[in-house]
Amino acid sequence: MLATERRELICKIVNEKKRVRVSELSRRLHTTEATVRRDLSELQNEKKVLRTHGGAVSVSFKADKKKEQRQEEKRRAYRAMAEAVYSFLREGDTLLLDGSESVLELCGLLKTGKKRGITVVTNSFQVVESLKDGDLVLIHVGGNVNSGSCISVGTIAENVIRSLRVNKAIFSVQGVEPRYGCSVLDFAEASMKHVMMESAEQVFVLAEHSSFSSEYLAKVTDSLEGVDYLITDCHTPKLDYTPYSKKVKLVTAL
Repeated sequence: MLATERRELICKIVNEKKRVRVSELSRRLHTTEATVRRDLSELQNEKKVLRTHGGAVSVSFKADKKKEQRQEEKRRAYRAMAEAVYSFLREGDTLLLDGSESVLELCGLLKTGKKRGITVVTNSFQVVESLKDGDLVLIHVGGNVNSGSCISVGTIAENVIRSLRVNKAIFSVQGVEPRYGCSVLDFAEASMKHVMMESAEQVFVLAEHSSFSSEYLAKVTDSLEGVDYLITDCHTPKLDYTPYSKKVKLVTAL
């Protein structure tokens, strides 16, 4: 087998398996480990594989690994914020929920937790799917379906919510700034969240740490007005949280 053919085969094996050891390549190619190491060095110089201790990984492996780590960090953040807001719930509470990732984590706690007599009102089909077998009262508000997001918005949904009075509204936002307030990307969602606030005795806003000091086009509320609790996953270094804590009860989950 020519060196070029052997290296092409090494590339194919590494890309298929994502991670492979020198000993395995040596066995499969019927060549010495020293030859495999030289081939891997050449392939790394050509940026076709990445050398590791005792083997190699595909070029995409490192990026995929980082992506998985970021996703896992986000899942931990969503879970932590959900656990924080769950601690404020009481038996018999009526809740208004959106369909954000943190709220979907909260749904899992509502199903497995010991707090009984909960009523959930939502505009999210994912929340309905998550809680449909739960020991609680579940109400979907109807309305126009927002394409691609599995939620309903618009006049019908908002009028249903306006006709209700709940104990707690719980939703997420993309941006939080003490003077500008809470904001999201979509005008219809912003309007829906604002109506949720007006119909609730207490308002819990969930925001990842990266959302702080961010402003988006669609404003939910001015200057954090009407927000009772602002729940985040962790603090961002060098960010002054004093302007936030002066306006709302700031809860850090992690």
